Amino acid sequence: MFNCYLSYSNRINKYDKTEGTKFEENYNNGNKKLIETYIKGYGSKKVGLWTIWSSDGKDSSEIIYKDGKKWNGLETIWYENGQKKSQETYKNGQRDGVYTNWYENGQKKYEDTYKDGKLDGLGTWWYENGQKFSEGTYKDGKLIFIKRWNEDGSVKE
Repeated sequence: MFNCYLSYSNRINKYDKTEGTKFEENYNNGNKKLIETYIKGYGSKKVGLWTIWSSDGKDSSEIIYKDGKKWNGLETIWYENGQKKSQETYKNGQRDGVYTNWYENGQKKYEDTYKDGKLDGLGTWWYENGQKFSEGTYKDGKLIFIKRWNEDGSVKE
């Protein structure tokens, strides 16, 4: 087995002929940020298990890639300050379940529900100040109903 390591910026490249190319990336504080694998080097198809950590190193998430696509697992991404940025679940290559995104201040930005890769159920968006922006109901990817608010909380006409 042939291994070689290259380091640039906050990335470390480990090449193993049997597994493809693995990259490890660190946060500026030195803690591990992620481990990712590509078939033929950085930028090619994503494969296998990817692991992502929060900047404090306490939390992690794992997602499995197949043929360059997110396949199975819960993926959580964090801002550099340690706040969650997004969280989504994949099942058989499609979003499935609740997909949540946050502002950097920790306030929810939006939360949508997916079933078999399509919006299905309640979807809610917020302003950065915490007031609701909109709330919609989806069925099989189609918007059924939507209500919108102004940033001061009054209902939009």
